[in-house]
Amino acid sequence: MIRPATLADVPAMVDMGGRFLASTVYRDLMAHSPEQLNVLATMFVSDADKVALLAVEAERVTGMLLALLHTHFVSGERMAGEVAWWVEPDARGTGLRLLRAAEKWARENGAVKFQMIAPSPDVERIYQARHYAKVETTYQLTL
Repeated sequence: MIRPATLADVPAMVDMGGRFLASTVYRDLMAHSPEQLNVLATMFVSDADKVALLAVEAERVTGMLLALLHTHFVSGERMAGEVAWWVEPDARGTGLRLLRAAEKWARENGAVKFQMIAPSPDVERIYQARHYAKVETTYQLTL
């Protein structure tokens, strides 16, 4: 089942955020701050221009996708974008359901485009299969 998160789900979201950071390229690029993950999860549960969608199986939260709405700073178009997408390794089949639910939420809230982040080639292939266009690649410098 895919459903919107509630404040009661924030601890599970914080835990998943920690596992995401520990098991992806981000482990070497950003500090793990449970306090900040709590702020982030709470914000996405509470703000009308944001959504936290959860995959739930047998009363266990197995995945999440956080997305937000914004006005593109150049085109003025209503956009939606992913902030976090994580599915527990033993539940990876639910990721597409989360993505489709987030796309639906974006359309229903007036977005004309949806942007997703691809931290690995495996994720990039998912987007290509759904006809997402590659727009840019980002780089980060530690100062």
